[in-house]
Amino acid sequence: MNTSTAINALTTLLLAVLMSGCAAQDRPNLSAPSSALSFRESSRAALTVEDQQDGRISAPAQGSSMQPLYGPNAYLVINPIEFHELKPGMLVAYKNLQGMRVVHEIVDREDGFWTVKGINNDFEDADYVTPSNLIGVVYGSFVAAQ
Repeated sequence: MNTSTAINALTTLLLAVLMSGCAAQDRPNLSAPSSALSFRESSRAALTVEDQQDGRISAPAQGSSMQPLYGPNAYLVINPIEFHELKPGMLVAYKNLQGMRVVHEIVDREDGFWTVKGINNDFEDADYVTPSNLIGVVYGSFVAAQ
């Protein structure tokens, strides 16, 4: 199977899984995903999904706060969302006070903003998600071989 065919197959599979719906709370056994894709192939797959809707962005995962779900071998696709559509358990991308993009899980709503935390962290973020710093929610991820 060539790279283009593999990317199209992965894109179709990802869209089928995402369209079937899943709750963030249904993650009983978090383990690091694996794949036979190279990082370049996973980034191409993410870009293919990104291009299918205006406003989507894709970027490599960084840091350890979302491990083992997302590690340095993951490429994330972020979908725009309206602030009022957010719910606890969603994986949200936002810009923190230092200007860095962060992807963490929504914990709770307080006084018009959302508290968030990395699934690998013992503490909630000092920054909150607000309408002005919201980027979107994780729509999908592509994992490269480690």
